[in-house]
Amino acid sequence: MNIKSIMLLFVLGLGLANIAYAQEKKVIGTIEDVKATVTKVGTMYMLVPDDKPNQRYSGATMKDLYKVEGLKVIVSGNVLESPPNVRMASTPFVVTAIKKQGKNVKPDRPVGVDAKPNKKSLRDVKGVVTAKANTFVIAVGNTHYLPGESLPKRYRQDGMKVLFSAKMGKTPKGRPIGMPIEITKVTPDRGGKPAGTTSTKPNTPTKPNINYNKTVKDVKGKMMKKANKWVISSGNTHYLPERALAKDYQVEGVQVVFSGKVGKIPPNVRMLGTPIKISAISKAKTVKRSWWRFW
Repeated sequence: MNIKSIMLLFVLGLGLANIAYAQEKKVIGTIEDVKATVTKVGTMYMLVPDDKPNQRYSGATMKDLYKVEGLKVIVSGNVLESPPNVRMASTPFVVTAIKKQGKNVKPDRPVGVDAKPNKKSLRDVKGVVTAKANTFVIAVGNTHYLPGESLPKRYRQDGMKVLFSAKMGKTPKGRPIGMPIEITKVTPDRGGKPAGTTSTKPNTPTKPNINYNKTVKDVKGKMMKKANKWVISSGNTHYLPERALAKDYQVEGVQVVFSGKVGKIPPNVRMLGTPIKISAISKAKTVKRSWWRFW
C-alpha cells in the first residue's frame, strides 16, 4: 500500500468520525444564516465561513446536492464538541438548514433533522446579552434567545442590557444553547421596568421617607465602614449620613466632630445606623502630649 492510499484512508476515516460523532449531538453552539463556501479536502467536504476563513465546519451531514467545491451557501446548524484526544480536520457540525447564496432561494433541510416552525414573534422585550459557548445569547429570565448574526456587533457585549423585537426561528432537534430568533429591532435598555416586575428598578431599594426633627451639635465620633457604607460611630450609636461624605472623611478610624439633624428609622425598615443630615463636619483636633507630662 503506497503513501497516497494511506493518506486517502486517513482522510476517509476522519470523515466517518465526524458523521459518527455528530449522531451523539453534544451541542456546544449554534450558527444561524452564516455565509460560507464549500471546500473539499481529500474526500471530505467542509464549510468555511466567509468572515472566518480559518474556521472549518464538517459538511458530512450536507446533502450531495451541496457537495460542490467552491459553492457559495448560507448555512445554519449546531456546533458539536470535539472528542477528547482526537485531532479532526474540521469542527464537528450538524447542518440544520442550508441554501445556495442568491435571491429567492428556499432553504433545504437535511434528512433526519426535525425542525418545527414557530410563527410567534417578540416585541419590545427587555433582556441581557450574555456570552455563551463562543457566541452571544439574550437572556430573558430563565429563557435564552439565540440571535446569531442578526445581533449587530456593537451589541455583542457580555452583560449589556437591551430592548429588542424579533421573529422566532425554527428550533432544531437536540440541545441548542438558545431559541433561535431573528432580530428586527434592538436598542440599549436605558432604564424602565423589565417585563413582569414592579416599577422599582432591580437591585435599587426604595428610599425610605424619614422625618429629620432632632438636632445634634458638635458630636465627636470616628469613621467606620459598614457593609460598603461609611457611618460615624459615637459611643453605642452609629450615624448614617444621608449623603456620602467627602473622600477626606472616608478613612477608617478618622476622628470627626459633626452637627446635623437626626431622623428616626421608620418601622419595618433596616438601616445601617441612625439617619442624619450632616450640616457641619470637621476632623477632630488631636492633642500631642510631651514626654515630660508623664513624669
